Amino acid sequence: MGIMNFLVNEMGYNSLSISGASKVFCYSLKNRIIPRCSVVKILVSKGLIQNKPCINTFITIADKSFVEKFVKKYELQVPELMQYRYNKTRVKDVMKLGKIALSSASTYEEFMAAIAEYLNPLVFEELLERIKVKEEEAKKRQLLADDFSDLLHSIKG
Repeated sequence: MGIMNFLVNEMGYNSLSISGASKVFCYSLKNRIIPRCSVVKILVSKGLIQNKPCINTFITIADKSFVEKFVKKYELQVPELMQYRYNKTRVKDVMKLGKIALSSASTYEEFMAAIAEYLNPLVFEELLERIKVKEEEAKKRQLLADDFSDLLHSIKG
């Protein structure tokens, strides 16, 4: 499912308003857009915010600002919002505390084993998915760079 498809069909945004918010397309659907939209959808359904905010208002702001404006503010009225904050904070805390000792020579398997000890399975699965997405994005960028390089060489020659 693409970003535009999700925002129009799942969230009910107008495609014209989304096309005017081009920065939104720079973010990960699974790691940023869907989680944040889920929070906003809950708040709208509970009547805590009257209208869906402009897509740029909550997708492009820093995570700290998003948590302050959309999670902390309402987590007493909507307890399930605490899980969003808990999962985000737990990953950061584990990394800050240095409980995961990784070096540049660490393998993917070592990373998975180290992080699995400290995070619940849902967060672990989310991290694995992020890694896969990042690897796919890196491969796509490399292919584009190779194609561009080939094009430049063909123009010179």
